[in-house]
Amino acid sequence: MDRSKYCCYHRSYGHMTEDCVHLKDAIEILIQKGYARKYVKNGEKETHEAQMAIEA
Repeated sequence: MDRSKYCCYHRSYGHMTEDCVHLKDAIEILIQKGYARKYVKNGEKETHEAQMAIEA
């Protein structure tokens, strides 16, 4: 296991949060259901604020 890569979503080592497919899928589901509407502009999937929330 690569201890230099940490995923905040899974709270475990192995891959970076930015590369987490499960997190991206979860965000996409929220967007499709309308829960993340305030973070979506002009067809963009995420704004800077949404990305910062993910990284927090």
